[in-house]
This record gives sequence, structure tokens and C-alpha cells, in this order.
Amino acid sequence: MTRNGIGLRYGKIIEELDAMAGDCCYKYLLDEKQNSSIKEKDFYLVTVSVDRVDFLEKLSIKKDLRFSSFMLMAKGSTLMVKIDIL
Repeated sequence: MTRNGIGLRYGKIIEELDAMAGDCCYKYLLDEKQNSSIKEKDFYLVTVSVDRVDFLEKLSIKKDLRFSSFMLMAKGSTLMVKIDIL
């Protein structure tokens, strides 16, 4: 909490990170299956783990956050996404 009683809701940030990872994986799978109809090959996305969250600077409620994500690794049924908060 800050001095004026307004604080960041880190749970909401984690929710956004989870949603962004899902979006990144979904777009990757759509690109992989572009030659066939997406309805022909059903798939489900489940986020199962977070390896690490590092905040290199103190987050401020006065600054907007910008998220950037990319596919780090795709092997078998495992997709690994890296998300940066800028």
C-alpha cells in the first residue's frame, strides 16, 4: 500500500499475465494450423505454471504498464511463453 491508501492489485496483474500467455499460445497454434480448418483439429489451452516473476523496478500506480509476449519454446504439447512488463 502507498501512503495515501491506494495500492496495486498484484492478483490482477497475474490474471493479465495468464490471459496474455493464453492469447500468445492461441495465436501460435492458429499460425501452425493455417493450412487446415481450426475446427478440424480441436485443442485446449491450459496454463499450468509460472516459473518466476521478477519485478526489476517498483511498480507505480501512476504509470501505465505495457506487456510484450513471445513464444519462447514449442515442443510436443508444451508451449513456453515469455512475457515482459515494460
